[in-house]
Amino acid sequence: MLTMANELLDHLFKPAVYSKTSMNVRVISQAEIDPLVIACWRDLSKRSCHDNPFLLPEFVLPAWKHLTPDREHVLIVVESTRDGRWLAAGGFSLAQVTPGLPVPHAVASANLYTFRTGLLLDADHAGKALDLLLSHITSGGWLYQGVEFPGLRYDSILARELMASVRRLGYSWRALGQKMVPAIVPEIVSDEYLTEHWSKSRRKTFRRSRNKLEEIGPVELKLHRDPESIATALDTFLRLEFDSWKGEEGTACLSNHRGEAFVREAIEGLAPHGNVVVSELTAGDRVAASAINFTAGTALFAFKIGWDSELAHTSPGVLHEVELLHASQDRLRDFTLFDSCATESSYIAPIWPERIPIVTGLICSSTVARWSRRLIDAGGRTKRLVASWW
Repeated sequence: MLTMANELLDHLFKPAVYSKTSMNVRVISQAEIDPLVIACWRDLSKRSCHDNPFLLPEFVLPAWKHLTPDREHVLIVVESTRDGRWLAAGGFSLAQVTPGLPVPHAVASANLYTFRTGLLLDADHAGKALDLLLSHITSGGWLYQGVEFPGLRYDSILARELMASVRRLGYSWRALGQKMVPAIVPEIVSDEYLTEHWSKSRRKTFRRSRNKLEEIGPVELKLHRDPESIATALDTFLRLEFDSWKGEEGTACLSNHRGEAFVREAIEGLAPHGNVVVSELTAGDRVAASAINFTAGTALFAFKIGWDSELAHTSPGVLHEVELLHASQDRLRDFTLFDSCATESSYIAPIWPERIPIVTGLICSSTVARWSRRLIDAGGRTKRLVASWW
């Protein structure tokens, strides 16, 4: 086992310079990440064709530190040999065997709080940079027979570039477990649009719940975007989440010291860069619901929400999502997409009417990987056939 681990490290950490091109691959261990690396990482995020706050260093590094400290991670970078600028970058864990691919392969770094994976990618050099990055990862023989991206947005520019790179390299691509996640596209939201997508009974329910909340005090959606305001709002959120059913089930951030440490450190790092919006639904001086939202580029991602359990009869969580949708028409108009990061059956599904496809993107680079995936597909088809007969 130790020999295999050493081989894995030797492959991923080996120098990879491609002198015939204007790019080279650089593999950076966690111990090697310094302020200069973070500055290059941040610079690429501003040029990336893929907006994803879960790929920013202020999110990734605390996650590695607090949530998956027992897992070996590396940052794989494609950089320009001319000026040293990063052209592609992504965090990966060492080779794993997963249900999607039962042979050793690299997996994009993910954890309980990573709702979207992928890569940061300079749009002007996307094709060549991706080819180089994928070629390096999969050049480790039997140790690295593919790459897996859980929680990948299937209609994104990144997914399109990944599929194009897979074709050029002669690999195979699978999109597994597609889910249609609730979302908002602000530019098409209007009063007429909401009337069309919300039934009369649903609109009546919203008004009834809002009236109940109004009995406590004027209802307002507050948006906190500066670091000092966010720090205060974060404490309120953590308290509300822990006092709700999430605390009872042990899934709240405060239920686990690692989860609390991660969230606090990530938000402290992201807030000064403008990547956090904390939204609070208030009734007078009382916070009925509070949510953490992460942003990147022109996309907003709903991360976590908590609400006052004593006001459950007013459906504060639902009202918060309704008010956030309304805010997309004016105060949050600078965003072109709201990703709920929720499940298809979430309570938010009837409220946010648009959908975006999310898949596990699987790249098989070897014959063994392709055949193992085909066997899994065949087994699934056989199981469904037998079930239908039964």
